[in-house]
Amino acid sequence: MISLGKFLRSQDGPEVSAYVRALSLLVQGVEVHTFDYNKEDYEHFRASLAEVQRNLRPEIAASDLLVLVGGAVRIIEDYNHRAAARLGSQFQELQSIIATFSGAVATMVTASDASLLRLRGIQSQLSAAEQIGDLRTLKVSLCDCLVGMASEVEQHKKNSAASMSKLAEGARKLEISAESTHGRVVCDPATGLPARAAAEAALSSLVSGGVQAVAVVFVMKRLRELTSRFGPEVGNSLFAWLSAYLRTGANPEKGFYRWTGPALLAVISRNAPLLRIRREIASLVAEMPEREITIGARTVTLPLSVGWTVFPVTSPVEKLVRQLEVFVESQSSEGDSLAAG
Repeated sequence: MISLGKFLRSQDGPEVSAYVRALSLLVQGVEVHTFDYNKEDYEHFRASLAEVQRNLRPEIAASDLLVLVGGAVRIIEDYNHRAAARLGSQFQELQSIIATFSGAVATMVTASDASLLRLRGIQSQLSAAEQIGDLRTLKVSLCDCLVGMASEVEQHKKNSAASMSKLAEGARKLEISAESTHGRVVCDPATGLPARAAAEAALSSLVSGGVQAVAVVFVMKRLRELTSRFGPEVGNSLFAWLSAYLRTGANPEKGFYRWTGPALLAVISRNAPLLRIRREIASLVAEMPEREITIGARTVTLPLSVGWTVFPVTSPVEKLVRQLEVFVESQSSEGDSLAAG
């Protein structure tokens, strides 16, 4: 504690200027090193202390010096009170934000009961937190909890995707079974060919009967672009012509089907090596003529592009179906990217 007793008893002594200088340096140090929590309030605080420094002159009377010191103390005290109140308000606001966030997560996220219970516990601790150190500790706990919940949500998504895939597969099998039971074959309106359900039923029948066969899938590229440019009637006409050409050339013993999107499926069971069948299909596609279409008063010649591949018909049929889907998707995406270029 600084005592001004000696100074007051001997105001005219050589210590006067030293005391005033020391007090001036002390006020300046407080001004410089005080925490700046609010710009406007901080500027007012500095201006008040600067006024105190201007009045600290060597010739100042002892009574006036005490008044200045008391005023400086009040300035510092008032500033600290305002800073504490503002920081307390910010602390409570931060508590509220974190509590609201954790509550929203608890209501929106599908997680285990243990994780939700842990999150509720963190919320309870938030309401009781009194120091910034408490919030730091709770922040670490909350981060760990949210990371664990994110992992659980990701696993839940994977499980849901797997369940949806099984559900879709079951729906397809049910559709095939229903059509088989009622003796009904759904045909594609554009080509008149049996639709995909009939194709999957044929593949399942071949596998069950142990019949050796291959599935040849054809994908007409740029069909979406041609349809968009010339209209759906032209697109359907081109696809129907292509299906007739490929069906006649491939001569599939076990049927020719409309698959998904711009795809056709030929099921061949003749006794021939796979390499020979591939050569026949390659020659058939390579020799495909250009197609002329009439649009209004003019005739347009369109070269058609077809992607194709051959898969042996083997068990399980679900794996073969996935292979066909992947190939069709790759060829369709390639056609779209060419159209975009």
